[in-house]
Amino acid sequence: MSQAMAIQASLVCPFTQRVLLTLEEKHLPYGLKLVDLGNKPAWFLSISPEGKVPVAKVDDKWIADSDVITQTVEEKFPDPSLVTPPKKASVGSKIFSTYIGFLKSKDANDGTEKALLNELSAFNDYIKENGPFINRKDISAADLSLGPKLYHMEIALGHYKKWSVSDSLPHLKIYMKIGPDHQTLYWSATWPKEVEQLARQLLYNPCKVVIGSSELKANHSIHQHVDIMTENQKLINA
Repeated sequence: MSQAMAIQASLVCPFTQRVLLTLEEKHLPYGLKLVDLGNKPAWFLSISPEGKVPVAKVDDKWIADSDVITQTVEEKFPDPSLVTPPKKASVGSKIFSTYIGFLKSKDANDGTEKALLNELSAFNDYIKENGPFINRKDISAADLSLGPKLYHMEIALGHYKKWSVSDSLPHLKIYMKIGPDHQTLYWSATWPKEVEQLARQLLYNPCKVVIGSSELKANHSIHQHVDIMTENQKLINA
């Protein structure tokens, strides 16, 4: 690609982040110009009359809407492919709408939280069996669309609802933290069946390295006490 693609955007927008992630994954150069969405300048409204971001300039033509932008980029620059197989394209697709419903809800009993939890639970189960990404080991357009939305969900619900993703959804929590080049190291001094089972649940296609004997066992005469403390308690007892 001889010329960097021009992107007009706001970094707080998950749709902008989707486009930027797509360009990064395809190793395409781009120039980024940030837009103040609270005070949209005339030059921006001239190329995006509805005032929406992101807007990308491809072949001297301004294109709005992240769906159209990412599809255009995929067609124009197919290598590496980010196409999500059709049968997997809808995985996690209802999470964003149910999150918005819960975020806007003012009635704790209207079922919006349960609807979100159902979608998150279903996605957690899918990733457990098919992960680490939606298309197994290959990151695809579906991940680049969903990832920023999950990030915004976590931030917004934590701020406005004091809500966070439950520890009962471990595969979802791992998915929300990993990137395409991320590697996870899992350490254990011993290797009982319980630890091995946990490793199989958390790791995808692992490489096992044993230093010393794999027959080592924990000393059962040692008693371990765990104190769970708040951040303030940590500071007080420091």
